[in-house]
Amino acid sequence: MVIGALIVGWQVYEAREETRIRPGATVSGVEIGGLEPEEAVIALEPVVQEVAETTIDLQFPDIDLQFLGHTITVTAEELGISLDSERILAEADTPPPPVVRPAAWLFDLFASRDVRPSVTTDLGTLADTVDPYTDPETPRIQFVDGAFQPVLHIDVPVPDMESLALRLEEAVLNNMGGRVAVEVPICGMEPADPIAVALASALSTKANMITEGGVQLQLEGATETFTIGEQALRQFIVLEGEQHDTHLGLNPRIDATLASLFVGIGSEGIPAAVSLDQDGAVTISEGEAGFKCCDETAADALLQGMIDGQPLIVLPAAPNPHPRGREWAESLGILQVVGEFTTPFTPAQDRIINIARISELTRGVIIEPGQRFSVNGHVGPRTTGKGFVPAKMILDGVFVDSVGGGISQYATTLFNAAFFAGLDFIDYQSHTIYLSRYPYGREATVSYPAPDLVLENNTPYGVMLWPTTGDDSITVKLYSTPWVLAEQTDQWTRTVGTSCTRVTTERTRTYLEDGRAETDTVWAQYRPEGLRCDGSPSVTTTTSTTVVPPEESEQQGEEAGWEQGETGTDFGGENTGQQGGETGEPGSSVTPSTTIPGESQ
Repeated sequence: MVIGALIVGWQVYEAREETRIRPGATVSGVEIGGLEPEEAVIALEPVVQEVAETTIDLQFPDIDLQFLGHTITVTAEELGISLDSERILAEADTPPPPVVRPAAWLFDLFASRDVRPSVTTDLGTLADTVDPYTDPETPRIQFVDGAFQPVLHIDVPVPDMESLALRLEEAVLNNMGGRVAVEVPICGMEPADPIAVALASALSTKANMITEGGVQLQLEGATETFTIGEQALRQFIVLEGEQHDTHLGLNPRIDATLASLFVGIGSEGIPAAVSLDQDGAVTISEGEAGFKCCDETAADALLQGMIDGQPLIVLPAAPNPHPRGREWAESLGILQVVGEFTTPFTPAQDRIINIARISELTRGVIIEPGQRFSVNGHVGPRTTGKGFVPAKMILDGVFVDSVGGGISQYATTLFNAAFFAGLDFIDYQSHTIYLSRYPYGREATVSYPAPDLVLENNTPYGVMLWPTTGDDSITVKLYSTPWVLAEQTDQWTRTVGTSCTRVTTERTRTYLEDGRAETDTVWAQYRPEGLRCDGSPSVTTTTSTTVVPPEESEQQGEEAGWEQGETGTDFGGENTGQQGGETGEPGSSVTPSTTIPGESQ
């Protein structure tokens, strides 16, 4: 019965697809057994790469031949050495001896066979790499005691290419992917060419002449100059070409040296700009690339300048694309309006000047994905030097004049545009007194340095602010790619103390990507003019019309105190002298500050 099973297994094994490689074969850990030859070649690609990347220090024997470079470092691929896939596949598919073939299928089923890699060498490629170092018709120079001298030896070695190939193949197989040293075998000597000897004398003289005294360099478009000294410069001189076409050149390492000399020299350029055209469509300007060291032709320009004896060599600069160029701008996905709101104002008031000015200062601001925008952080203190004028603000629960007054209308309009765009509110505060031109319970105030209005872009796209003012209103539009649909879905109020009203507004955000819906809330707290939440007067008089100078506005605003409301701390008073702001309760995600500034309308 056992014998019968073995026979059946053998018959199945013999009947397998003849094109497939015998099962169980592995090459350097790569399984190729059972694969079609084409599949096996693809599977062996990591081994092919490992062979190609093997580093070889090719050593020329010191037989009184003094030319530049007794050792050259190359890869196996550069020497023409590659994996012999055809030989490997043939060995992997070698059938077992006839005497054991009836049981071979059982062996192949449970055991693996390691097939030793094989490599092959293209002798033509090998000769092309080695010949320039041993060719009797190629001139050679050497660097001795800080100067160049010609190599005038009579004889040059003749490499034994076939023996060298065998040495290289064995070394690569034993050190695949690593580094190995191989000495070049020599099979004889050959007299040097008289023309090559003469060229060597001329090239060494020229090399000394063009490097004498070093060079002074300048980058195109820059004013700074740098010097490479004579001895340092000579370290980069090499011979290029072969035989009678040999000429002076510069080692490619010179590129890194030039880059280190001119590091930080150049310009960043001008970023692309996102804006609107006259029809209100989003446009992107190209921006402008800067420049840096160095263009890929810099080494050629340096060598030519040395040959021409230029006292100052100007190197060509490379373009330095601004990191925020067109590609960056397009990646933001700023395409259309995703949030918009308008609030009205009475024409011909001083506060309109402030509203228009802060609109100008923030028009075109881009909030990148995951980033935040702070009104105070972007605009800074509101001063007459920035174009702001005195106008009405709320201070201690009453209306007074202050530089920058009125800009909270901008803050409220931006707040509502962000509300419907679905952005997150990081820091905000409502007015303490309700103003009928604003949506009840859905508004914000600003002053410097607090309160602030801080938005976070919680979308994968950029958001551009575009506030504009007309004769009787301000509109804020937010441009981006639609990501969420936001709407007000509820609102409720409660009494705080005896005089204040807390308003909570619910927002529902429905995400367009997957349809999920989330709710959050914003809130405001209002009180009657001149009163605290407990009904006591907030100031001793309600007729103040003091104009607060800007230099005072930046320094005042000390702690004012708190009073206890129904569910925690509520504002109990405001300080004097903050610039152009309006105050009230912080937003739902914000911890109230103990510094209570004034409020603009």
